[in-house]
Amino acid sequence: MKKGYISCVTLSLFALLPLCFVSGYADAQTFTEDVWIYDEGLKEAGGNVAADKLGNTYITVSKPLDDHDLIIKYNPSGSIKWTKPYSGELNGLAVGASDNVYVIGNSFNGSDDDCDITKYHKSKGRTIWQRRYDGGNDDTCNNIATDSNGYVYVAGTHFLNDTAHTNLLIKYDSQGNVVCSNTANTCGATPVACGALDIAVDGGNIYLYSTGTRQIVKYDEFCQFVTYWFTPPYIQDIAANEAGQENVYAVASSTGASGNYDYLLVKYDSSGNETCRATYDGGARDTARSVVEDGMGNAYVTGSSWNGSNDDILTVKYDSSCYEVWQSPLTWYGGAVDLVNGIDVDDNANIYITGLTYKDIFDLNYDAVTIKFSPDNSVCDNEGPFDDPTCNDNLDNDCDGDIDEADMDCQEMINCSNFTTSEECRIYPECRWNKKKGCLDR
Repeated sequence: MKKGYISCVTLSLFALLPLCFVSGYADAQTFTEDVWIYDEGLKEAGGNVAADKLGNTYITVSKPLDDHDLIIKYNPSGSIKWTKPYSGELNGLAVGASDNVYVIGNSFNGSDDDCDITKYHKSKGRTIWQRRYDGGNDDTCNNIATDSNGYVYVAGTHFLNDTAHTNLLIKYDSQGNVVCSNTANTCGATPVACGALDIAVDGGNIYLYSTGTRQIVKYDEFCQFVTYWFTPPYIQDIAANEAGQENVYAVASSTGASGNYDYLLVKYDSSGNETCRATYDGGARDTARSVVEDGMGNAYVTGSSWNGSNDDILTVKYDSSCYEVWQSPLTWYGGAVDLVNGIDVDDNANIYITGLTYKDIFDLNYDAVTIKFSPDNSVCDNEGPFDDPTCNDNLDNDCDGDIDEADMDCQEMINCSNFTTSEECRIYPECRWNKKKGCLDR
């Protein structure tokens, strides 16, 4: 059965401008779409994106014409809650188990580069702690991941000397203490010439994507090497199921039959055996950039696709067997080229994407763009082979017998018991702090 893909877009800069459109797609749940653009008038590009349990969104913004990058927190409606300048270049961002924010970057200590990690408080962006890792030579951070137990994982490159370098893995606890690390040669190459571009965790195992040798390297929870396997070329990102299903996803841009790039998604088990793969060919140049897994076995791949005149952002969802479930409409947000850098998905199946957009092809500047796809549970497809478990027919969330606007408000209610400190609790008017019982509903 063929259904229409319905997407309602809200473009947000200083005003809200609604825009809706429909494109045909088979057996897909519908999504609403919000677009938030950050523009200082120069060059700003969204780099990394992560969402917390309350639907807030955090992005890093690269500012090559300035002396600092930027961290932005949006509320679920796309209003900016706070911004935080970061001295230097931001290389990664993740939200921890308590919804606080971690970022990584690099700094010079006077003789070599070090890998820096900073933890910020979720409510105001206050710095909680900062740590610097110095392995004796140059150490660079490239990506970061967190798990539900409060641990933080950093992947990067450790230089043994001026010509040899290997993978860097560091595991921190939530207080900033190093739990374990590994800079041993796991590249399988002499001279050593690799480095970890990306990282993913699956509830015990740690996976690094190692450039140079094109390997996914597996470590146990104590940062000890387990195994590795080779991947297709041009891997851009990896993802895993943090709940412990021990599946690893990798995305790349592969050359298709027409000679143009196509999206390539490859799924592995935890031993490196390929279990399925999928490609997306839009007929021209399709360049995959990032992947995320939603905890239910679905993978979301985002990148750019050529529309005949320029590149636009395109996201494709695959089920656990690598079958395509839906794709976003091919839309340009700024009027010309749109490029993507990161993707995340939250527990409510909202999808978050960040990148950059040009207003026109002659503009030398570009803006940071963040896109949010939200499931429209008022329209559910229970007839096709790709039924989405997040599509909930029971929409009477406040149990009053009617499906109405109050049900949507109910979905955004604050759960005060999630807050463990008086500082967090007192931020929200819905909550009150009790010294004996903790954070309670008013």
